[in-house]
Amino acid sequence: MQERRTTVRVPRLCRAQYCPSEDFLLRDGRITTLSERGAGVLTREAHQVGGQMTGSVPLPGDGDPLTATGIIRWSAPQSANE
Repeated sequence: MQERRTTVRVPRLCRAQYCPSEDFLLRDGRITTLSERGAGVLTREAHQVGGQMTGSVPLPGDGDPLTATGIIRWSAPQSANE
């Protein structure tokens, strides 16, 4: 299968905070991958594809976290063995 991504996605397992636009309540999650065009975010609940989410990620060696807003492009429930 051909890779569709146009940027390199790197593993980055770290804590993050996010809030979906449907309720703006801050939640804890985990970043699993990062790239120039997106991030993999592990959350406790599934979110609506097409919805907007703002997240904050700590960066190594930097005092301020990176905060970004984006569109949810994929969402699936976590399986029991993950």
